[in-house]
Amino acid sequence: AVITPGFLIAAVFIGGLFYFVATFYLRASRDLKRLESVQRSPLFQQFGETLSGMTTIRAYGDERRFIRDNLAKVNTQSRPFIYLWACNRWLSFRADLLGNLVSFSAGVFIILSLGKIDAGAAGISLSYAMNFTENVLWLVRLYGMNEQNMNSME
Repeated sequence: AVITPGFLIAAVFIGGLFYFVATFYLRASRDLKRLESVQRSPLFQQFGETLSGMTTIRAYGDERRFIRDNLAKVNTQSRPFIYLWACNRWLSFRADLLGNLVSFSAGVFIILSLGKIDAGAAGISLSYAMNFTENVLWLVRLYGMNEQNMNSME
């Protein structure tokens, strides 16, 4: 902002877009993590009961039914996990798009003030603009992970 003060106008707009994307991601990922946690419990319960009753299951020759039930529960439990990773990819794609917009805006404002700023300052400004995306993405992801891990407190 010191090097290219005009960038603040674009930064407010891009910051609002980042906030919208982050809020949307956090709501979706929190609910998906909650679903994953809820789906995990029946799987562990069935697995523990199967292990404790293994001799009875083998005595009646009912292994196939228990394997089929276990695989169905694994599929049910894996679904929210896959959706959670798809949600992470959604966030990464949107953050990259907005980060490219940050870099583009910084480049445009550097070009507009070409005779007024030093080349080194312009390079630092552009370098920080390109690293901004990674920092915001990790901020949102770490905040999201913290919020998701608080599901166990419910």
